[in-house]
Amino acid sequence: MGGPPRFACRCGQVTRRKVAALVRRGAVSLEALGEACGAGISCRSCHPTLRALIERHRPAADPPPPRQLVLFDPDGPGR
Repeated sequence: MGGPPRFACRCGQVTRRKVAALVRRGAVSLEALGEACGAGISCRSCHPTLRALIERHRPAADPPPPRQLVLFDPDGPGR
C-alpha cells in the first residue's frame, strides 16, 4: 500500500505508466512529454519525477554496427 503514487503529473492527471510508455516510444525530454500528454506543463512540481522516469525507461542507445571480419582480400594478394 505504500507504493509509488499513481500519477507522475497530478495537474495533467498523467499516470506513471503513460509516461513510461511515451518515453519508451521516444519522448525523452520534458518538452516532448509535455507535447505528447500534457505532463509537466502546469506547476512543474512533477519535473523531478518525470526526469527519473525518463532515465529509467529511456531506450538504450543504438548499438554500434557489428564490425565486419575480413578473412581475405577480395583483390588478391599484392594488388
